[in-house]
Amino acid sequence: MFTVTLVHLAPDLSHAQADLGSTTFGDIDESYVLAALESFRGIDPLENTAAEPHLLIESPSAKLLVRTGQGRLFVYNARNTAEPFAELDPAGVLRQLGRPAASAATPAETPAPALVSHSRHGALAIVIITLAVILNGYTVYSFVHIRPVRTAPAVTFVADSQSAEGLRTAAAGRYATGSEPGNRMLEITADGHVRFLRITASGRRTLGEDTYRVAKRDGRTCLVTSAKGLIDIRDIYTVVYFHDTYRRR
Repeated sequence: MFTVTLVHLAPDLSHAQADLGSTTFGDIDESYVLAALESFRGIDPLENTAAEPHLLIESPSAKLLVRTGQGRLFVYNARNTAEPFAELDPAGVLRQLGRPAASAATPAETPAPALVSHSRHGALAIVIITLAVILNGYTVYSFVHIRPVRTAPAVTFVADSQSAEGLRTAAAGRYATGSEPGNRMLEITADGHVRFLRITASGRRTLGEDTYRVAKRDGRTCLVTSAKGLIDIRDIYTVVYFHDTYRRR
């Protein structure tokens, strides 16, 4: 069994936020650790940059600090963070904890465990793990609820000012569809403005400017401009605007 501490993460790992603090769960089995690691590396990339979330996972033989980025897991020895990190998959993390992945039941075989929070009064915190199996035979990891198919996902603005500020700072930068004349650019600033430009042979030509608000659409961060449409944040390096992909420069 393991002890798992979520730092700057919601208890269901649905989002990261700097003011969430830490939550510790004890008596956690291997299937939960695998599911939690899979969900963690799928966290919203802007939230990951702004909040710097991480997991602390402890077994009788090891204590690991796990960070994520671009869908990868970076694992440190929490008892000596001066040691170099290792990039591992969830099964590799289990091996580092002294429990081979082969001994862990898969999420599809194990009922969702109740998470027992360490507290002096033995209070119980229960997180429901949803398990499903997709038709091609792969096991879908839990902790992320299955969203119904819909053609127009609803947009929900981020109301918390501190969270919105962190996401604006993480998104700020210059993005372009390419470097040749005729390609387009977006310049996103942390104060809520965006410029639309086109690359020309002599430099750049401004096509327009707008303001934006940070929002969530289908669980992912996006920027909703006042007049020029919606900018989808795919990861910290990539945004999509009107079906065109822009890369951070």
